[in-house]
Amino acid sequence: MPKITSLVALSLTAFLALTALASNAANAVEVETKEPIKLMYTNTSDSDFISYVFGEILEDVGYNVEYVNIDYFAHFAAVETGDLHLSTGAWDSTGWTTLNDLTSRGKVENYGSTGVEIQEGWWYPAYIKEACPELPSWTALKSEKCAASFATAETAPAGRFVDAPSDWGTGARELAESLGLNIEVISAGSAVALIATIKTSVEAGEPVIGYGYTPHWFIDSVDGGFIDFEQDYAGTGYVWKMGNKELMSQVPIASRLLHLYTLPTSAVASAMDRIDNDGESIKAVAREWVEKNRSTWQAWLR
Repeated sequence: MPKITSLVALSLTAFLALTALASNAANAVEVETKEPIKLMYTNTSDSDFISYVFGEILEDVGYNVEYVNIDYFAHFAAVETGDLHLSTGAWDSTGWTTLNDLTSRGKVENYGSTGVEIQEGWWYPAYIKEACPELPSWTALKSEKCAASFATAETAPAGRFVDAPSDWGTGARELAESLGLNIEVISAGSAVALIATIKTSVEAGEPVIGYGYTPHWFIDSVDGGFIDFEQDYAGTGYVWKMGNKELMSQVPIASRLLHLYTLPTSAVASAMDRIDNDGESIKAVAREWVEKNRSTWQAWLR
């Protein structure tokens, strides 16, 4: 009996190995180049997760991938000049105008939405409405009582607005000035510092207004809202994809994958939580998504 069991186990192992080989062969493609395809990372877990998932897919198909550390706004020009082949991280509210400008000049192609739905803008915790009852209307910020409620020792009597890193180009300072708001805009040094500052205030029950965005594990978990600036400040939409036309024309398989590449918003939110709070690496979390969703992205090759 032990010998029969061993033979069965060996046969099963051999069968599984052959099945895996057949599956890989069925999905094998011959990529056009071994030169690296250059993607961005910006040290923000949301955009970087989206980028790394696509990079992992490209590597599984057979491409070499290189990640270039670059500022968010600088990456638009980098796609146009060819220093980056593509981007999967053009946010609607901060990048849509720039993306349109690039495509109009003819060197960059808009590859469509990643499917990741976003909202970003001036965010507040619900309890601040005690001092600013007109929220979410931006006119609430015209009140001296409201502005004073989220002032700090450094900004008083002006209220403090905790802005995103300056390279995000939120336009918060220009917006505050144009509306005549008694608010001092203070830029955070990084995405981590931005959320940490807002989170510390919320956990202490202190009034705070800052640049928030979703999907995000913290903003999604707190009772709050986004200030409505009507037509002056649109903060909803999607994360978009773009590519350098000349470079992507040389890698048609990668170009097809970029056109079809989408992610669920919930997958990004979950990944951010694991990366930011559990200390998991972006690459490891991205690799897990690629493995679990192999049938999904392999269908994009056909």
